[in-house]
Amino acid sequence: MRAQLMAYFQSTQLCGQRLLRAFATGLGVRSDYFLTHVDKPVSRGALIYYPPRSSEPDVAEFGAAPHSDFGTLTLLAQDEVGGLQVKDKSGVWIDADPIEGTFVVNVGDLLARWSNGRFESTPHRVVNPLGQERYSVAMFVDPNWDSVVEPVTLAGECAKHKPVGCVDYIMDRYDEAFAYRNKEEPPDGGAEELNRAH
Repeated sequence: MRAQLMAYFQSTQLCGQRLLRAFATGLGVRSDYFLTHVDKPVSRGALIYYPPRSSEPDVAEFGAAPHSDFGTLTLLAQDEVGGLQVKDKSGVWIDADPIEGTFVVNVGDLLARWSNGRFESTPHRVVNPLGQERYSVAMFVDPNWDSVVEPVTLAGECAKHKPVGCVDYIMDRYDEAFAYRNKEEPPDGGAEELNRAH
């Protein structure tokens, strides 16, 4: 299984690099502009399982709450069940129905910054299908840890964002998203019980 996963990971990274060439061309810069930042990337992958949604009204609606991805690009392979939704420019959530043999490609927040807003990060969510399990494989194509993401500007254009280090940006976003993990909860009985224990 490990060998197959590594082969899949490497193939999707090559696919991501080809896409980054296309994005660079779209911005009017050298086609290898982004590639100089992905020779030792912090890319990662995730095998994601979504349990079936219950009909009970108190069960959370989302398998993944609305969010945008932190990095550069996401290549998502989804099964035939569906459930992925993306938010269009008018604020309406639309289904991203699975198409066999294809990836869903999401622009991440770093690429949106890098492109000075020309490419927009895609808000998305997963609505667990009623009574059905869902599986997906997400591959996140990100820059090197030490890369500095500086907006690409055209003549006469101002940068909409300050340059930011890849590692700083991604770690800050993780800290924001998972801030609850850093909070220490007192045991049952609260602070009074803690004080008696010392």
